[in-house]
Amino acid sequence: MMVYYAQIRKFDTANGVGIRSSLFVSGCTHRCEGCFNQEYKHFKYGHPWTKEVEDKFINHLMNQNVHGVTILGGEPMDQVKDNDLLDLVKRIKKETKKGIWIYSGYTYEEIIAHPKTRAILSYCDVLVDGP
Repeated sequence: MMVYYAQIRKFDTANGVGIRSSLFVSGCTHRCEGCFNQEYKHFKYGHPWTKEVEDKFINHLMNQNVHGVTILGGEPMDQVKDNDLLDLVKRIKKETKKGIWIYSGYTYEEIIAHPKTRAILSYCDVLVDGP
């Protein structure tokens, strides 16, 4: 199964404290009124997430000007049909030691109720949750 991402912002100051690298995932099952990333709702929107893309992303995070990572989308907590996001957050922590922020339309209580989303969250430092 091919996994997609909508965009990567290498140096982002709009989605967290400091200069961050932001990964916008593709796919969201929420139907939030006024959604500003409508096209990101489709799970096959954007670009294929490959080992090469992941390696480049991790390598970029080694840049001393990057203070952390932000994952948003789409909906990060809808990325549970495989282990790609879980493996990525594990790798970010292991290889870069950078802080991870995650934005989710799910509440904290909803996230911790499911083993896979709870596992993803366990590697994150900041959760911005709720619709």
